[in-house]
Amino acid sequence: MIWIKSKGLGILFLCSTIFLTSANRYYDFSLLATCPQNLSLSELNECIITSGYSVYEVPTKRFSGELKRGLPKAHDGYTPQQIDLGRYLFFDPLLSGNNSISCASCHQPNKNFTDGISHEFKDSKGNVVGKRETPSLWNVAFQNTFFWDARTSNLQDAVAGQLFSKEVMNSSAAELMKKINGVAEYKQMFKDAFGLNSEDTIQLNQVTMALAAFQSSLVSINSRFDQYVHGDIEALSPKEIRGMNLFRSFFARCAECHTPPLFTNNEVAVNGVVELESNPDLGAGAVYQNPKLEGAFKVPSLRNISNTAPYMHGGNFKSLKEVVS
Repeated sequence: MIWIKSKGLGILFLCSTIFLTSANRYYDFSLLATCPQNLSLSELNECIITSGYSVYEVPTKRFSGELKRGLPKAHDGYTPQQIDLGRYLFFDPLLSGNNSISCASCHQPNKNFTDGISHEFKDSKGNVVGKRETPSLWNVAFQNTFFWDARTSNLQDAVAGQLFSKEVMNSSAAELMKKINGVAEYKQMFKDAFGLNSEDTIQLNQVTMALAAFQSSLVSINSRFDQYVHGDIEALSPKEIRGMNLFRSFFARCAECHTPPLFTNNEVAVNGVVELESNPDLGAGAVYQNPKLEGAFKVPSLRNISNTAPYMHGGNFKSLKEVVS
């Protein structure tokens, strides 16, 4: 077992790899019965996201400059056991076709759940149309679409898409479930997380649900900015306050797309990044067959942005100064 601490985040992750060989199995464990940070345990044994933003209303109109805005409805309500099971799965290379990479290989905790690399992206015909950066997983619980091109609105479908993508984890449903069901420890874990009987077979939707549960527990809503919004006027420096006010002003208009408190409006937008003329990445335009969306990509959250370079969907810029200049 390996402990990885994500600097500056105050979060400690247990990265556990479960191998098929009996010599490497871990028998002495139990799934956590408590919720991660920023989530509270309900009487129904569900982890509910909690924050100071719950006292604010969710705006019904586009951004108008206010900071005290309620958060959109979250994808929460998973049990602590389901979240913890997802944590084990997230760090396990057993989920890949050749047992060599895990979800955490690209979504690394010490890099704010990115990997700092732009990967080749292929269209439905297998043609390379550009490169795309690994997006951070912070606050995916509040997202309504996933991937840079917003090609799915279901987090479990997004998880399955990566598991079975030839360019990512290159597994298959049949092979994956054969491997998972062949590990005694996972049989016990899924029994604890989903109430399975000893003779029950682990199902794919339970695997994707556990992974979605863990990813939905990655919540970042307690920064110095949040403390400032909730009344601590000394949480930000005078220089930071000037920058924040410029950011949300009608002069800069940054906050119209990167809307607080998530610093995204959860929409797609044409960002003007120059694509390859010979084979451009059309983003959402290709997914939805809509010329108006050609070159449109999801507006990324700016949460923990100083630690998630390179920037833009294709990793075109190495620094934030390049992005804003």
